[in-house]
Amino acid sequence: METDNRPWYWIPFLNFASGLPYAIIISVSVIMYKSLGVNNEDIGVYTSLLYLPWVIKPLWSPFIDLYSTKRKWFLAMQFVISIAFLVVGLSIPMNNFFIISLAVFWVAAFASASNDVASDGFYMLALEKEQQSFFLGIRSTFYRLSMLTGNGLIVIIGGYLEQEYGDKQKAWSYTMIIVGFIMAVLTVYNYFSTPRTETKITNKQTESGPKVSFGAVFSSFFPKETDWAGSDIYLIVQVG
Repeated sequence: METDNRPWYWIPFLNFASGLPYAIIISVSVIMYKSLGVNNEDIGVYTSLLYLPWVIKPLWSPFIDLYSTKRKWFLAMQFVISIAFLVVGLSIPMNNFFIISLAVFWVAAFASASNDVASDGFYMLALEKEQQSFFLGIRSTFYRLSMLTGNGLIVIIGGYLEQEYGDKQKAWSYTMIIVGFIMAVLTVYNYFSTPRTETKITNKQTESGPKVSFGAVFSSFFPKETDWAGSDIYLIVQVG
């Protein structure tokens, strides 16, 4: 496929798949734990640590540049996130659900942060500079829509199921399973819709010169992160 392969078909959903996991892990998890009777101290201490992967993601982001393609990275990470939410949903009826679900949320948080890095990098590679400028607002819009979906629609679904079943554990178990299926659908869609341009670029780079070192990639990460429409700026606003 070509680099300009119908960006309207994949840019909105790729960014939606970046924002939704963030909203679920950072915000909806707090509402869920509160509804399930976890005390405020534990919620405050342990869920606040879920921010950490987004804060320290520059430390492992060079590996995404050095190994495999960014397309394979974000597809793999979205698949991991899908499985993670399904596991969270299945763990809620268990007695030690808090520890299990928190550990799985941690895995999902690292996968989501990696997904953000790979998606942002892929966007820069797959589009020309003129297209990047044009679609910047589209990326931001669909990222915000995903946040609204997570913090709004998913919470509404959880509340509705609580009233429907009269069982909070069953309600949030089903809610997390629904989120897992949504992420799975997004992953499949992104697999078929995103262009495979990077494969050609990677092959040419491999044939034309030596591999880039970890230090070089790490040092170039910070000036490269100039897209303030994604999750990074949202995190800064939230924390600040």
